[in-house]
Amino acid sequence: AVVRWFSPTCLPGILQTADYARLAIALSDPDGLLDRQASLSSRMAGQGLLREPGRRFEFVVVERLLRWAPNSGVLAPQLAQLEATAQLDTVHLAVLPEYYVGDMPMHNFLLREPADGSGASVSVELQHGEAKVTEAESVAIYRRLWQRLWAAAATGEDIFTVSGAHRFMIDRGIVPTAHIDCDPRPHKAEQIGQPHADVAYWLASCISPSYLDKLEGHQVALWHSYNGKESRIAFSL
Repeated sequence: AVVRWFSPTCLPGILQTADYARLAIALSDPDGLLDRQASLSSRMAGQGLLREPGRRFEFVVVERLLRWAPNSGVLAPQLAQLEATAQLDTVHLAVLPEYYVGDMPMHNFLLREPADGSGASVSVELQHGEAKVTEAESVAIYRRLWQRLWAAAATGEDIFTVSGAHRFMIDRGIVPTAHIDCDPRPHKAEQIGQPHADVAYWLASCISPSYLDKLEGHQVALWHSYNGKESRIAFSL
């Protein structure tokens, strides 16, 4: 069985930590109509499906959800769990970049494709409750939408940071593959926070010497930035 889950508003419930889920459920239930404890228990129990052989889960989440949390103090452990879950053989995670311009679905949806070939279905969570779509032509609309979103989303294990994103990721327990910088201003050396031994630092030769001092003993590669006429003058000196 294959489950394809698009989420533009909140990380999918099956990927949430208990603390994140508890807060997210409360935000989604302003009128107090849900049995919140039952909803929480259901989400936590559902995570066992991620480890069942023969299943495949595909998730597309929008990039901003990697920075948003329902309250302070829950994002770092949530990202750590997300990273660990993404390593499972049954899980395939993709991130829709902020710069993406294309389809604009305003709600999440979950497309189920049963292994036995029986009819696929789509579940949509709306404010008043869940709606289920089974009519073949309507399901096909969601299937085509999923294909476009998946094709536009970023997948893979490599993470590259620029500017203050290095500190942001390290502080949340996520180690980038490499950090890239070409800004010559001295404060950029402090902006990255604490260097990490497993990060490769790809720096333009125009960066401040204090940057290199801070990264002494780390993996550093220098490259030359070409910026038109000004660069030609610099190279001729």
